[in-house]
Amino acid sequence: MVRCFVDDDVAHVAGKIDPIADIDTIETELMLADLDSLEKTCRQPQQKGEGQRPRRQEAKTTSSWSTRHSCSCAMANPPAWSSARQRKRKRSHARPLDRDPMLYVCNVDEESAATGNEFSHRVEARARDEGAACVVISAKIEAEIAVLPPAERVEYLAAIGLKEAGLDRLIRAGYALLI
Repeated sequence: MVRCFVDDDVAHVAGKIDPIADIDTIETELMLADLDSLEKTCRQPQQKGEGQRPRRQEAKTTSSWSTRHSCSCAMANPPAWSSARQRKRKRSHARPLDRDPMLYVCNVDEESAATGNEFSHRVEARARDEGAACVVISAKIEAEIAVLPPAERVEYLAAIGLKEAGLDRLIRAGYALLI
């Protein structure tokens, strides 16, 4: 979820609203978590079970992939899993976090909940370019809807120009990524 609204009462760690920069920061953190995971795998002691490869061999394979592709993964999209051999390895190892299907959630102000705004449009364009999903919601509206009785929710949504709650759209988009 990235912030796509301006509100002087809500501070931003960078001092300015830039959802694309926020996305880049999140992706960097995911890549660092993947590198940490690979390092832990490489440091694990050798384990050999019936019908299993030794853990060191698996770590060596993962390390080999990491060495060949860490720069390309860290510096460019799309994922570096291109050859059939690499896709086979992908299935046999934990999937890197930064290569999971991406769903961008744009948190906008109430006035932009139905149509988005300049910030959310930039995120939507990035999502299209990457083949990712994107949902625009207003957390304030969602908080208001959560306390309303179900019968009043439909009326409230219609009054502000929405056909359905953002949470419902978010759930549907997340589910679509899983199937």
